[in-house]
Amino acid sequence: MAKFSFHKEVWLVKDPQWLSDRALAWEPIEFQLLCEGVNKNRISAMKRYFIKGEWTEGSEYAPSLDTRMRWCPTISTSYFDEMASEATTQYATQYLRETLVKSVMKVVPEEFMPFDDWHRRLTLFQWVINDEVEYTDKLIEYNSFQVRAFPLETSKANGNYFSKHYLHWVSDWLYMIDSNQYQGFTILLPFWFTSLRHMDESIFEWDQNVKTINQLFLYIRHFIPEHACHAASQAKKEFVTEFLKCVEKYGFTLERMAELWGATAENKEDESVGREVRSLPLTSDNLETRLEDAFYNTYICDYKSKSDPVFIIHQAMKSSGLCEQNYNEIDIKLVDISDVLTSEFKSELCRETVHAYHACFQLSPFYIGSDKLTVYQNVFLLLDNNNNQKVIMTESSALRNVVCNSRIFSGRRLLLMDTLREEHGLGFKRYLNYTHDDNDPNSMPPEPEEYLTYLKLLDIPFEDKDYSIFIYGAYGLQYGVDDQFKLVDGLSYSDFISE
Repeated sequence: MAKFSFHKEVWLVKDPQWLSDRALAWEPIEFQLLCEGVNKNRISAMKRYFIKGEWTEGSEYAPSLDTRMRWCPTISTSYFDEMASEATTQYATQYLRETLVKSVMKVVPEEFMPFDDWHRRLTLFQWVINDEVEYTDKLIEYNSFQVRAFPLETSKANGNYFSKHYLHWVSDWLYMIDSNQYQGFTILLPFWFTSLRHMDESIFEWDQNVKTINQLFLYIRHFIPEHACHAASQAKKEFVTEFLKCVEKYGFTLERMAELWGATAENKEDESVGREVRSLPLTSDNLETRLEDAFYNTYICDYKSKSDPVFIIHQAMKSSGLCEQNYNEIDIKLVDISDVLTSEFKSELCRETVHAYHACFQLSPFYIGSDKLTVYQNVFLLLDNNNNQKVIMTESSALRNVVCNSRIFSGRRLLLMDTLREEHGLGFKRYLNYTHDDNDPNSMPPEPEEYLTYLKLLDIPFEDKDYSIFIYGAYGLQYGVDDQFKLVDGLSYSDFISE
């Protein structure tokens, strides 16, 4: 059984309250490890160290040295120095320092790790780099070994490791909805910019690297903010701001990198749309083309307020520049949509014939990322058999859209749906078959091993249903929007809302 010499100072195992608090702090960590599929013997060994401060020397299940440092109950540089002395070779010492620096570059959050864990990672990172504020390849002496002052190297010999991997990781982090709010990408910006003078031009020999650089620069120069409900939204804004400041301060020492940065000043994401979009009316005679490369989604929510939901949706769109046309109640018609709904959804409504109030707004080029496409936002307001209101939103077009600027389109749509949910109480969801089982209706949430995937899907909330709303699947309506529905007699929309 191994312990640190300061064990009794920080592991208060004879204090019942301390033990109880420590055991409580362990629970979310254990669940995280279960979600990641970690071996149960390893989890048991990790729990033993976390709560008792003990481990078995040489055991394959013992927590790694960097984990032991991070899980020390008390943060102290004197404790860090003693723990780090367990790295008894130059390789082990350098590896430990590299690992502690890389630990702050986490693209995906550890869902159940507390803020305190991030604070420890950051403290250990700062302990490693000491007083360094920029990238350096100088060597220092630590534990009688010569190690790099900044542990991560950039050179052709190691495949431009730090500079290249930072590019890929931060690009993924900016792109992902559920990315980590606790990250060191912003802190590392001065190190990355100053590492470029040590970087080898061989990075541009690989198309994937050039694609990643282009993608990152595009994300930054044409940044699409996320709603504040996403944990990393503010961190991403701060990163983009600091990146632009670093461009002014350091510039790009690699000529090819500077060229790529300059090329993204003009957003050319729209060019592929112009080349590939084709006009093909989608009619009942042309059903086979309906599902090809569609990019539309369908959302539904229950609505209990007396306010006009169509007006709320329109105002949210117009205030964000997503729609340019004005709102007019007269344009909202009562129509029969029975023919476009699945039998399962009609059974859910307990209606075979379904009438709905239908509004249609043309989306702005700002929303869809192109002025070459014409896309509409359809809003349906209908009643189920108990007279409960449901609102459905789906996009459609009179053209066959083979491709669109999905980054812009999806980003604007996500912001709209988040705004409607967080600020107006319209909690739209998708229908998505994740764990649905007719024989086990209580099958959600999934087992721990699948729980992280489930949480990622929840970034755009869903109902666990094994059928779609529209007979054309999740893609909603994809053909002409003006004359596809039969008008039916009934209250005008203004009279319906006023009731």
